[in-house]
Parts: sequence; C-alpha cells; structure tokens
Amino acid sequence: YERSGGMPTINLGELTQSSRDSMVKIYVRSSGPYRMTVTSKNSGELRHDLAGWAVTYGLRMGSETVDLSRPHQISVSALQSHSDDYWLYFDIGDVSGRRAGRYTDTLNFTIAAI
Repeated sequence: YERSGGMPTINLGELTQSSRDSMVKIYVRSSGPYRMTVTSKNSGELRHDLAGWAVTYGLRMGSETVDLSRPHQISVSALQSHSDDYWLYFDIGDVSGRRAGRYTDTLNFTIAAI
C-alpha cells in the first residue's frame, strides 16, 4: 500500500492466480446506520495499459464477497456509535496467456448515512 499523488494504491505484485490478503482495511466510524457502496471502474477486471488485455479478479471485504460487476452495497443498521473494519482480500483469476505489464483498476468506496 502507498499513497501516490493523493490516491491510495495497492500493489498486488506479480499476478498469479491466487487469493491475496492486501493487509489493507477500510475503517468506518459511524454514529448511526450507514450504507457503503463499492464500485469498480472496470467491473472486476484488472486491465492492461494496452487495450484488449485483462485479468478478472474478485474482492472480499472481511467475510463478505463483493460483486464488482455492478455497484455493491453493504448496509449497517446499528443505531449507536460504532466502528467497523473491513479487511480487503483479492482473488486473482486466470493469468495464463496474458501479456506482461501493468494491470490496474480503480475501486471507489462511498459511505452515506441512512
């Protein structure tokens, strides 16, 4: 994990088909109920700098599997102040026959009171 140009970046290293613990977690401190929406710019694909090359991947936040093909929502209905930690785990898909180079995606985490 590093912060480059104000944007946090998680480097998964050399891509191999595997599950990866990113050692990164999303902290949410709330005084009441909230909804977190997770979106993937590439709908769950790590895309190469050259068009046409991609590796599918999945995301787990703690024990919850996140569907990156569409906006995914996590709702927490606790009425009192609380803290929630979501560890991020990545499941890298098949990389055989893929072009070498840098593959990226952008994830957005939006939190709103409900």
